[in-house]
Amino acid sequence: MYCILGQDKWRSSWPSLIIAQLRTRMRLHQPPVSPTPDGVDLKGKVALITGGSAGIGQDTARQLLALNLSTLILGVRNQAKGAEVKRLLLADPAIKRTNPDAVVKIVKMEMSEYKSIKACATTVNGEVSRLDLLVLNAGMAETHYKLAPTGHERIMQVNYLSNVLLLFELLPLLIATATITGTPSRVTWVGSRMHYRSSLIASKPVDSNAHVLDHFDDKDNFFSIARYGDSKMLGVMFTYELAMRLPKERVVINNVCPVHYFIARSVEDAGRLVVHAAVVTGPESHGQFLIDKDIRPPHEFITTPAGQVVQKKLWSETFEEMTGLGAPGLERLEQMKHL
Repeated sequence: MYCILGQDKWRSSWPSLIIAQLRTRMRLHQPPVSPTPDGVDLKGKVALITGGSAGIGQDTARQLLALNLSTLILGVRNQAKGAEVKRLLLADPAIKRTNPDAVVKIVKMEMSEYKSIKACATTVNGEVSRLDLLVLNAGMAETHYKLAPTGHERIMQVNYLSNVLLLFELLPLLIATATITGTPSRVTWVGSRMHYRSSLIASKPVDSNAHVLDHFDDKDNFFSIARYGDSKMLGVMFTYELAMRLPKERVVINNVCPVHYFIARSVEDAGRLVVHAAVVTGPESHGQFLIDKDIRPPHEFITTPAGQVVQKKLWSETFEEMTGLGAPGLERLEQMKHL
């Protein structure tokens, strides 16, 4: 099985068809990914993966369990599908052999709705006493403009805002786990090098007096071929800003692109790269964007004065939105300033 563009759900017809045809005709494949190093043992640890019922998310789950992960929580839209993935994971011969006592929990999560994200976080906080790893893998793309129930444009809601809310809902648990274990908890956000093609860079920059989130909610600023990259650009910018405020001794956060635009890569290799970012890299990856296993500098647009204005605005607007939602991680983040 092969994946393109890094996420598990591509809700459009022509982009996926064109890419599939290019892949078939050109017969292009990315080089294989080296195995996860020996000695990585996740026994006793708890991880949550969003979008874990297919594609990269599912294979990342399989690989983490093969590394002796004790408890895996899968955040899924379809609980029946999630239950089937749970069955397949626990029936996997390698997992049965090396990790027979593994626990897999299924939690419903509709990424287009804030209330679902908060309900998921409440469930997680109630069912586990620690969280060592959060993998923000869920994402989508589509060709038509549509609003989510929150009032935001749906791709931005699913790929950016809901991921941020989940992170801030679970941040106190991540920090508490690091305090208990004496090692940093981890957050890995599955991003994309498609953010290099964001509309912010050339075709549709944010007006100097405009709000960033309002800009992307405006239908006139919706470009289907660029919107996925736009959402990933916001995710990268957020990662950079959060890392400035979140000590890497408590939580290491990074952002990784495990696939190319048009070139096929197996979900096993893509999952291996997510696992590498999540449990192999060290504090040097804090606040960094990785392509495959390599840390890459910020796109040159982000480092420009205009890019920095957008990044700072985005942080401020996102913080305000999350404050309105009562995300507990915000207070905890503020407390970290005084440690």
